[in-house]
Formats: sequence, structure tokens, C-alpha cells
Amino acid sequence: LGVCGGIGSGKSVACELLVSELNCLAHIDSDSIAHSVYEPGSQAIQDVVDTFGPELLIEETGDIDRKRLGSIVFADSEAMRRLERIVWPHVRTKIWHRIEEIKSTAGAMPDKKPIIILEAAVLLDAGWEVFLDGVWVIHVSKDMALQRLQTNRGMSFDDAAKRVEAQ
Repeated sequence: LGVCGGIGSGKSVACELLVSELNCLAHIDSDSIAHSVYEPGSQAIQDVVDTFGPELLIEETGDIDRKRLGSIVFADSEAMRRLERIVWPHVRTKIWHRIEEIKSTAGAMPDKKPIIILEAAVLLDAGWEVFLDGVWVIHVSKDMALQRLQTNRGMSFDDAAKRVEAQ
């Protein structure tokens, strides 16, 4: 089951409730997987540096400066699309491997319902719904999303607005 919606919509809360109340096999958070794509030395990091410039690479660690990258892509929709073209295929592959891993160990969890929840804000935009049996879309007003981002994540109004608009 895919769960999608904009930033601050309540996807994570909905997924946590689904997993706890339905006793599902697993909850896959695509944001966590997306962060893992940026492992030092990975092809994704090299592609990001090639596309957006070497100043995004933190020399000491080999990591991407996520704050700097965010300031670029959340201010420029074309830059966001370029980043998505780099990252989404890597994320999709990792999600698919995780689903297969969960399926292969499902027999060891007979008390769990055979449901895997995939949380992904970009699920529909990325075309991942074709691999799922169903999709739930969580919607919230722009004002509520802005309020949640400021209250729950400590974002400034301007930062929250840029992120909401980027989606």
C-alpha cells in the first residue's frame, strides 16, 4: 500500500497508525531511503556533483552538503527536476530491494498481516504506484502544512513555504 501526500500532510502519522493498528509487516519510508542514496562515494553523489557543482561536496567526509543542495533545488523547480532524475532511480531500486527483503522474511513473522506500507511524497510523480496494490493520498490545506512545518520541524515561514511550493 502506498501512502503519499505533500510535505506536512501527515503521511508519517498515518503510516504509523496503519502499521500499529493493522499489525503490518513493515513501513518503508522513502525519505530515509533517499538519504541513504547519498552514501559517500556513491554514483548518486557523483551525479549530483557533476550536475550541480563540486562546491556541494564536503571534502572531509565525501558527503553532499544537503543544506546547500536544498537551497538550490527548493528555489528552482528545474533544478529540482534535475535532482529527481538523478535520485529517483536509485531510490526506486533500494525500495524494491527492501520490499523483496521483507517478503523473503515474512514467513518468520506469521503474526503480522501481509501488508507493506510505502510512504513516499513523490510516489505518484515518480510513477511508483504501478508496483503497488493500492495508494492512499493524504491531503491537508497549505495553511495547515505551513503551520505543521513551523511547529513540528522548527522551520521558518519562508523555508516552509519554499518546501510546500516545491512539491
